[in-house]
Amino acid sequence: MLSAETGLGIDYTRDPFANYQAMVDQGRVPFPISAASRDNRLTPGTLIVGVENGSIQRVYPVVGPGVINDAIDALELVVFTWEGGGAAYSRSVGGETLTFQMVGDVVSDVETGSTWRGDGVAIGGPREGRRLDALPVRVTFWFAYVGAFPSAEIYQG
Repeated sequence: MLSAETGLGIDYTRDPFANYQAMVDQGRVPFPISAASRDNRLTPGTLIVGVENGSIQRVYPVVGPGVINDAIDALELVVFTWEGGGAAYSRSVGGETLTFQMVGDVVSDVETGSTWRGDGVAIGGPREGRRLDALPVRVTFWFAYVGAFPSAEIYQG
């Protein structure tokens, strides 16, 4: 049985990551970081979705619920973002490249009006039941991503 009585004087009821993003933005990182991590194109604590295609790395800042249609070289992709995270998918479905939009809190494809969830599954319309192919992503803070990928591009819209 675990016990919070460790004799270390630690308050185990406090979330150690509460206000972490604000601390990082103020330059109070609790560990050493590289010079590359100090890239000021975005604030250090900006949450991003990072996608790599070949030698290109591109980040998509998470600014709440949203849909971003993009291409990295020949890779046609869509990035779905939500509070605290995001995911990326190939926009190619059955040989057709879809364009996604968000109206209110509903994501749909322009071509058929099918509605989609953030996990890449169509939940209504002609494409109901279809699943977008997920792309590998890294959801993290800007300072951590750019430290690993200093030449990362920032999606400009």
